[in-house]
Amino acid sequence: MSDPSRIGTREQILDTALDLFSTQGYASTSLRQIADRQKLTKAALYYHFPAKELLLVELTRPFLEGLSQLVTEQRAIAEPDAEALLNAYLDLFVAHRDLLALLASDPATMHHPDIGLRARSL
Repeated sequence: MSDPSRIGTREQILDTALDLFSTQGYASTSLRQIADRQKLTKAALYYHFPAKELLLVELTRPFLEGLSQLVTEQRAIAEPDAEALLNAYLDLFVAHRDLLALLASDPATMHHPDIGLRARSL
């Protein structure tokens, strides 16, 4: 069973990272800045995320998994309902609008091989 305080801390770190990446840019944000904003030591931050790249990958994971699931489900349907597909697609984008704004505005994020390539292929 996961320790709830660890989960909260992890989510708080991700929220802070998204905020800083969005306002300063991915390349211009350091792990030190994220740790300072969370009032954590850099070692404590490293415990959860040993590299800044892992923060970005973890931030994009829910969106990319949701998009992948949507594609998989639609491919399995003989006659997909275009309106239902569009609604699900838009719901996914609205749910992840802050992340998508970051991806759209920061080339460093979309050029990441595990993120940009996967998003484009989906």
